[in-house]
Amino acid sequence: MKKRLSKANLLFLALLLGAVFLGIFSHKIITARADNTQNLRGYAKLLSTGTFISFNCFDDVGGGQFPFNFPIYFSITPCTSNTHGVNIDSSGNFSGKAWSYVWGDINFQATSTTPNEAWRSHCSSCTLGSCSACLVRTTDGSPGTVYGYAQVVQQANSSVDNHGWINLSGLTIDSYNGSAPGSFNGTSTDTPSSIGSIGFNCAGDGSCNSSANGNIIGWHAYMWAPWVAQMTAPNWFSSNACVGTSKNAVLKWTLAGGQEKAWQVIVSTSSVLNTTSPYFTDSGTDASVSYNCGASTTNCRLNYGTNYYWWLKIWYALNAGDPQNAWASTTWIQFDHSATGMGVSNGPTPADNFSFLTYSHEFPQFYSPYVTATPTPFIVNTSSVFTVSAQYFTGGPGTYQTCDASHCSYSWSSSDTGGVSFTPTSSTNNNTSVVFAHATNTPVTVTVTDLNGNYSCSFTTSTLPNFAQPYWKEVKTTN
Repeated sequence: MKKRLSKANLLFLALLLGAVFLGIFSHKIITARADNTQNLRGYAKLLSTGTFISFNCFDDVGGGQFPFNFPIYFSITPCTSNTHGVNIDSSGNFSGKAWSYVWGDINFQATSTTPNEAWRSHCSSCTLGSCSACLVRTTDGSPGTVYGYAQVVQQANSSVDNHGWINLSGLTIDSYNGSAPGSFNGTSTDTPSSIGSIGFNCAGDGSCNSSANGNIIGWHAYMWAPWVAQMTAPNWFSSNACVGTSKNAVLKWTLAGGQEKAWQVIVSTSSVLNTTSPYFTDSGTDASVSYNCGASTTNCRLNYGTNYYWWLKIWYALNAGDPQNAWASTTWIQFDHSATGMGVSNGPTPADNFSFLTYSHEFPQFYSPYVTATPTPFIVNTSSVFTVSAQYFTGGPGTYQTCDASHCSYSWSSSDTGGVSFTPTSSTNNNTSVVFAHATNTPVTVTVTDLNGNYSCSFTTSTLPNFAQPYWKEVKTTN
């Protein structure tokens, strides 16, 4: 006679099986938001078996993570049973741990000597004992290269430590393109070769597609939190100042990864950050990577010949589709053009490494009739005199004065180097003698430079010389 289990026993057995089941699989059945302290997201994959490596526990999902497919999906509190994440700091150094169901923890900040230490020549701040891999980027946000190793610290479901090293050297990261995060590309290998090749992008095995806006659909490792690779100022050149005002600056930044949703900028004459400064600009939901100070007389208020400091904060979504009230932000990042590859001051020489300097006055300008010439029309191999009408400034637009020999100088040139000559080619006088060598359309460029700041602007006019008409004389014949 068969003995039936009581209801109490059945309930106990069900609870016991459930606890065992959850205990086994709770590592990879996590859904939720991203971790704000680690900026590397997504997955790498062992190409021979399809086993995944997760770079952030908030990305962990069941599909493909287990050693076999299971039809039931569980959702528990994120990052509670297995907390892991990998970060790349502003110097490019990796830290933290990734995780694989098969291999366990994978340390990107191993403190022991790597199999080959030659890679450290590329990573000046990644020293032995504190760092085992780094990302080297260029200043323009173009693809960077990874150097170094990650260490398999412990094989899952095993007591075996230091299982091996994953050689990361040669991996690259894409440029930030304005819509998609910087994605990793390439394949790494392990040492010893007990793991096999590891892909960092589904494009490597042809298992992903691209959406309409270029975002990768499928598994890949990528930078999520924005990483500011470069800040530049004032980005206002003579070509800008000569056609408009010189009292302007365009603050620009380049992202090495992440998805920017909005930004905030503080501009100040003080080197001390003040978040209540009146020179504060909030972009709203504008995801551009520049701010034109001249377009705002309220929040920038630039003056002539003044040093300015500026700070940047970037807002981003922790997960795709997050509402604005759930966005996170970077800390305030200060412009610093002494940091290698970080900041560039491309205007007048500022007072220190953290500021940019505006021009001291407006640039010189030409006024009608700009350039006159006598005699005309121009005759090949015959001298003509060109005369310039120009003004210089001592301050703003209302401070113009007519150029004279004490305040302006001139230089003459042509892109047709063999087609025209100038005597003199430079002078404090506003005229020069011009001789054309052939009867073709010849550009003539004059550059005026004020002697109160050495600011220069140019004007080009095109000329079409003619050959001299032949001289005819009628002679009567005699018989």
